Amino acid sequence: MRADHAVALAMLSSLVAAPAWAEDEKPLPPKYVHIGGVLAKTDDGRLTDDGTGTQYSLGIPVNQNVSFEVRFSTFVFEAPAAPSDFYHRTFGADAVYSLGDRSDFTPYVLIGAGLAYNDVLPDRKDRYSGYGNLGIGFTSSFLDLDWLRTRVEARAQYDSFNGGQVDYQFSGGLEMPIGVVRTEQRIVEKVVELPAPAPVVREVEVIKEVPVEVVKQVEVVRQVPVEVVRIVEVAPPDADQDGIADVRDKCPATPAGATTDNHGCVLKSTVIRLENLLFETNSSVISPSSDKTLGMAVDFLKNQPQVKVEVAGHTDNVGKPAKNRQLSLQRAKAVVKALKARGVRNELKPAGYGAKKPVVPNSSEQNRQRNRRVELKILSS
Repeated sequence: MRADHAVALAMLSSLVAAPAWAEDEKPLPPKYVHIGGVLAKTDDGRLTDDGTGTQYSLGIPVNQNVSFEVRFSTFVFEAPAAPSDFYHRTFGADAVYSLGDRSDFTPYVLIGAGLAYNDVLPDRKDRYSGYGNLGIGFTSSFLDLDWLRTRVEARAQYDSFNGGQVDYQFSGGLEMPIGVVRTEQRIVEKVVELPAPAPVVREVEVIKEVPVEVVKQVEVVRQVPVEVVRIVEVAPPDADQDGIADVRDKCPATPAGATTDNHGCVLKSTVIRLENLLFETNSSVISPSSDKTLGMAVDFLKNQPQVKVEVAGHTDNVGKPAKNRQLSLQRAKAVVKALKARGVRNELKPAGYGAKKPVVPNSSEQNRQRNRRVELKILSS
């Protein structure tokens, strides 16, 4: 039985590099692997008691809701009237339709078919047969980890072996997305609020002294009064106010106050708050008054297309935590969609944190309003 497990894992690993199909400009969900334990309610025609088994799957998304899964399973059917248990193995594929993006609670349905091998007694009755199955299930987040989720499902499987058998399978296990970016919590974040502050004009006072004039004839020293000249020194042009003059700035349109390098390009771990980005109440619909803020974000990202960004949605603490997390994620996705529609080609990852990361205590309406926000977090520069 251990050899069956090793073969299943090897087959899943060999398919990890399979290409994903693009859907417009929105990135596909990540591939995923799944392993679960299964309880099988066997058909009476098998003349066995119920069995247990293990299943392994590799999921490859086709679009935002449909994925293709390669599945291997192995079962032991208890046979009290025989000197040895019966063994049942399957290898096949399923088409899965998910009612969501699988990052949180997501129901799904599936249909599939494949090849089964029934190892029974006497050995001369061992057979390969075809099978088909229908199933329903759901995935859900596990301990708020973005790289692990639980999976529960039920299947009805028809096996053409020995005149036809219908088994019912109930399973539970874990599903892990492949290639999910994990958030590094130790990064010290610097919050920058738009719009930029007004330019600062620095005044420098220069003292100009006129040399002392000496009159030798009468041996009297006469000093001319000191002349004070006021000079106003204006800093060289710096349109985006990042501290780098325009003549040396390789990354124009950087949000004011953002931490930059000596070339004016934003550094990793900077967090930029999209000030005055508003949504309709309890909705992910962006208000038309937010166009100016979106425009500034678009200018910034187009001038630094190599930057990878997490678009993070946040709410106040009013309402249920699960609903707040879902609303913040929907708002982050709406911002990603709006930026992509305006021609942004950067890698953008939406994330919803609900009320988990307030910038101020939720002790007043003014503070709660500050906590309802969307931020651009620089993942790599």
